[in-house]
Amino acid sequence: AHEQHWFDIYGQVALSGEAVRFEERAQELGRYYDVHAYRVGQPIQRRVAILFNDITARRQIEERLRESEDHYRHTVELNPQVTWTAGPDGQLDHVSQRWLEWTGTTGLGETWAGGLHEDDRKRTFAGWGHSVATGEPYDIEHRVKMRDSHYRWARSRAFPRLNKAG
Repeated sequence: AHEQHWFDIYGQVALSGEAVRFEERAQELGRYYDVHAYRVGQPIQRRVAILFNDITARRQIEERLRESEDHYRHTVELNPQVTWTAGPDGQLDHVSQRWLEWTGTTGLGETWAGGLHEDDRKRTFAGWGHSVATGEPYDIEHRVKMRDSHYRWARSRAFPRLNKAG
C-alpha cells in the first residue's frame, strides 16, 4: 500500500544507474525518511540498494519550530504596541514594524535613543542599566518622538532573559 512514487524513483535508479538522495513522507507508515537509493551489481541486473534513515522526529521538531516562529511573528507584528528585544548593552536587535509606523525610524542602531526626549535619556539608560545588573524588570515612562516630530509619552517594559552563562 505504499505510494507509487517510491516505486517510480527506484525503477528510475535501476534503469539509469544514477543514485538519488531525497527526503519523503511514507504516508502509509506515517513516517519521514531520508533515502539514498543507488544501483548495485551488474547494470543488467537492475538491482537497487536503498538506505533509509527515519527522520520523523527531526521533521516534527522542524514543524513545531515553524509553528512557534509563525506564532511569534503574528504576536509581535499584530500587537498594537511596539514589541522589541535588545542585548545587555541596550542595543535593539529586533523592533516590530509598529515602531517604524510611529517614529519613522527602524529603531535599530542609535535611532531608538535618538527618538527619546533629551530630558528622558539619562533616566532611561539608568533604568536599563539597573535592570541588566539586577535582573529586575525594566519599566519606565519616557517621551518618544513620533513621525510628526511631536513627543508622546510611552511606557517601555522589558523582562530580562538570561542564557546559561548568565
